[in-house]
Amino acid sequence: GHWLYSRYSLLSIFKLLAFSSALFVLVGGLVGFAAVKKLYYSVQVQSPTSERDDSACTLVKYVPALAGKLAWSPLGTYPTPIHEFEISSSLVAHPQKSHKVYLKREDLASSVYGGNKVRTLEFQLPAARVAMHSATAPEKARVWVMGGPGSNQTVAVTSLASQVGLSDEEIGVMWVGSESASFDNSLNVLSILSYPTLAAPLWVSPLQQVWKMTKVLTSAVDKVLPPGGMNVAGVLGHVGAVLELADQIFQKHMMPAPNCIFLPMGSGCTTTGLVTGIAMARVLGLGFSSLQSFKIHATPIHHLSDTFLGSVIFKKIISKVARDTARTLAKFGAPDCTQELEKVLDCLVIVRGYADHYGKMTKQGQSAKDIFQAGSFPTHTSSSPARSVPWLCSTFTSKSGAALLDFFRAHDQVAEASPGTPEPVVLFWCTKSHTQPSQKLDRMMKREVELPRKARSWLARGGVFQEANNRLAGMRAIRNNLNEKALACLNLE
Repeated sequence: GHWLYSRYSLLSIFKLLAFSSALFVLVGGLVGFAAVKKLYYSVQVQSPTSERDDSACTLVKYVPALAGKLAWSPLGTYPTPIHEFEISSSLVAHPQKSHKVYLKREDLASSVYGGNKVRTLEFQLPAARVAMHSATAPEKARVWVMGGPGSNQTVAVTSLASQVGLSDEEIGVMWVGSESASFDNSLNVLSILSYPTLAAPLWVSPLQQVWKMTKVLTSAVDKVLPPGGMNVAGVLGHVGAVLELADQIFQKHMMPAPNCIFLPMGSGCTTTGLVTGIAMARVLGLGFSSLQSFKIHATPIHHLSDTFLGSVIFKKIISKVARDTARTLAKFGAPDCTQELEKVLDCLVIVRGYADHYGKMTKQGQSAKDIFQAGSFPTHTSSSPARSVPWLCSTFTSKSGAALLDFFRAHDQVAEASPGTPEPVVLFWCTKSHTQPSQKLDRMMKREVELPRKARSWLARGGVFQEANNRLAGMRAIRNNLNEKALACLNLE
């Protein structure tokens, strides 16, 4: 009897644990799905609330039927240039020649803060502002942006939101998730601290992170920008970027038609814009009529997505958002490009294996940065504007740069075995801003001291403080001195 009782008890406990685990997974899945849905649909494309001159809008320039129909604000200066750049093969593989790379200088899109997030926010922030001010209690509403402590999107929102008419009190930053400490990432945190914008360092407190995110995601008035800007409103700007690129290549002949485009992929917003934009360019007859031997090489930069999301899942996500974008554009009067999307998606290559830990400067990434620094601009003349090497940051562009160099190494091996193999025409999408914004040094340092100990220690590991203070940063409330490199990047010499 005792044996039967023990067996029955163990079996009951096992069933209870199995049921509890299944229930936990189910509830967690439903909550996760609801959170993703809220993030995706919180800020949708809006119609403008007042008349605005759309002549400077890149998307409207190439699709005039959209004029006056989309909430939009100018944040950048376009077109962004295409620069010819040379990398010595002696640093890559082959000692006798160099490799030519064309750079799409999205990093120069704005003198305040450039990079791919400028185009992301040109439709997204105005849409958020329209929706927020239409809420029942707009005075209580806030636009939240979330990302890792080294997020470029959080910096872009903080530094550019005022150009859309959003005040510092209407913006909030949530630093969430885990990200490796690095010089580039520490600079992004310091940039935000130099502004009066509310910033919550939640990445050092998981419980506080869950509570705050739940509160924001369940708010009836707050608007939340999805991580990386990955929704229709965020993709629209990059559709315009590709139409601009098609004009530069096929109409103005600034470079030959590319065989491949290299870019980093975080949320996939820019990649989705490239796919949708090429499909739209084909429909409009602006270019990319032939996709033979053409590839988009997107490099995942987060270790979790790189490890657990296969190429099929990545493409499914990009396909879903691209289709939503194409349908939205068609609803507002643009040509329908959905039939072309599958053809372009076939050209998308997910280049995995370069992420390591999110935000970390890998050995491959550092090598790519060094090789780019040793490159040159062959077409630069004394009468043309000064050209500088794009910023290969620890989180994003160094990883797509490493993938690009491995591509050249593989090509050199093929060319050595098969003389006469044509050199590929490569375009590198420069997504990291060339400038690092800052507002007030005193405010920055005061807010840095007020950060939690773990956050200050993380900042110090990034190497932005003078060497003598690195060990102390985060351990006691002192006003650390920024080193010369950090001061130069933040334009605070």
